[in-house]
Amino acid sequence: MSKQKRNRAKKIKRIKEFRKERTREGEGHPRFFFKKIGRRLFGLGITHGERKDGLNTIKLAKNPEPHPTNKKAARIVPKIEEVPERDLSNRLIGWAFSEEDEKTVNDLIAELEKKQNK
Repeated sequence: MSKQKRNRAKKIKRIKEFRKERTREGEGHPRFFFKKIGRRLFGLGITHGERKDGLNTIKLAKNPEPHPTNKKAARIVPKIEEVPERDLSNRLIGWAFSEEDEKTVNDLIAELEKKQNK
């Protein structure tokens, strides 16, 4: 393998950030991203609906959005989505999961990645 190809090898980087997708399909919905490979981010969608893409969503204890007027319950979509970085907004400042929700999300990510690797 040439030196140039070795330098292009994609490294897996663990991240914790919220961003919004800027495409028609993404509809500006926020997502929580936990992994980055090259210029592609892997994450879970956040929504208010009880179902998304035919899947039942998981209710969070607290909305991760810091805006005090958003009292709607947030839900997480149990499906890993791969999104190119160019289709995403900058990081959303102030967004965070509560301690209880962080444990739920981390367990969900571990379960989904385990299924994906089979």
